[in-house]
Amino acid sequence: MGTTFVSIHIYENNAIEDSFFKFSSFSDGWQTSVTDLSEMDFNTIFKNVKRISKTCDAPVLWFSVNDSDYMDFAFYVKGKLSAKYSFESKNLYGIPGLIGLGEGNKKRLSNILQAADIDERIALLEEYFGVCLLPFPECFATPEILKRERSDRLYLEYTKKNKEIMKAGASIAAKIVAEYDGKLFANVFGEHETVKEHCFLYGYKDENDQLAPVRFCGGALEPITAEEFNTDRIPDRIKQDEFEIKFGGVCSVTFKDKSPEAYVGKTMNLPNGYFPFGFDSKERLVLFSERGIAVVNKNLEIIAKVSLKGDIDDMVDDYILTTTGGSFFAYVYEPNAKIRIYQLTDK
Repeated sequence: MGTTFVSIHIYENNAIEDSFFKFSSFSDGWQTSVTDLSEMDFNTIFKNVKRISKTCDAPVLWFSVNDSDYMDFAFYVKGKLSAKYSFESKNLYGIPGLIGLGEGNKKRLSNILQAADIDERIALLEEYFGVCLLPFPECFATPEILKRERSDRLYLEYTKKNKEIMKAGASIAAKIVAEYDGKLFANVFGEHETVKEHCFLYGYKDENDQLAPVRFCGGALEPITAEEFNTDRIPDRIKQDEFEIKFGGVCSVTFKDKSPEAYVGKTMNLPNGYFPFGFDSKERLVLFSERGIAVVNKNLEIIAKVSLKGDIDDMVDDYILTTTGGSFFAYVYEPNAKIRIYQLTDK
C-alpha cells in the first residue's frame, strides 16, 4: 500500500479550537494540525475535515503525499469541496481567491503542478500557499523549521530553468517534409488485435477512396503489398522491450535492455503529460504529449520542447509521423484529416 503522509491546514490568522484536531500556527495566516494522523483511516480524517470546514469561516486545506511519488490536495469551504488536485482530476481555478491571491496567480499554480520532480513541486506549492505542507511531528519542537513565507524566489528559478530549455529548443527544429490528405489505420475495421511496426492502411483521401497498405519509411509513406502487411504482425504497439512506465502523481520511466546503452537501468521522472516514444539518430530520447515533443539527452535532461500538429503515431530515426482527424478509429471520410511527417534537425 505504501506510506502516506497527510496534513491539514486552515487559512486563518486566529487560533482554532477543535475537539478532534489540535492546531498551531507555524506560518503567518495559517493554522496547521499537529494531531497525529498516521494511524487514522482516510474516512475519519475526511469526515472531520468537512466537519471543521462547516464550523470555521475559512478554507480548509487537505494535503497528502504517498511514497514521495503521488500527491493530491483539496480545499473545503462550508463543508463542501471547493477545489481539488489529483492525478485523476484537476479543479484549480478557485484556489487563488480562496487564499487571498489575485487572478494572475492561476497560471503560476498550473505551471507549478507541471514540475516533474515531486519534491520541487511541493517546495513550489509551499512558497505559493505560504505554509509548510510536510509538518513532520519530529519538527514540532523547532517550529522555525516549519515556517514558510509567500514568495516567488523558487518559482522564478523554476521558470528561468524552463525558459532555458525552451531557448535551447531553438537549436532543434521539426520541419514538415511530407504531408498527405486522408487517414491511417493499424488494420481493417474490427481487426485490431495485431499490428505491424511502421505499417498502416492508408486511405480516405476522398469519399470513394479505398484503404491500401503502406510503410512509414522515414521521409515518406511507401506502398507495400497486402502479403507484406499481413505477415509478421505483433500483438500490440507498446514498446515493452525499451520502456517500463510507472504511473502515478508523478509518472516515471525505467529504461530496459533494448534502450541505448547510456540509458539502460536508469529511471527518469516524466514531465507532466509527457511519455516516452523513441530515440532519434543521436540516441536522444523523444517524449510525446498533446502539446508536441520534448527531447532528452543521455543525462536525462530535457534540452528542447517542440510543438507539432496532430497526434504523434510513429517514429523512424529523426522522422515523426502525426495525424489529425479520426485516424485509427473513424473509418469515414473527413475532409480536414491530414497526415504529416516531421524531420528533427539541429540548427
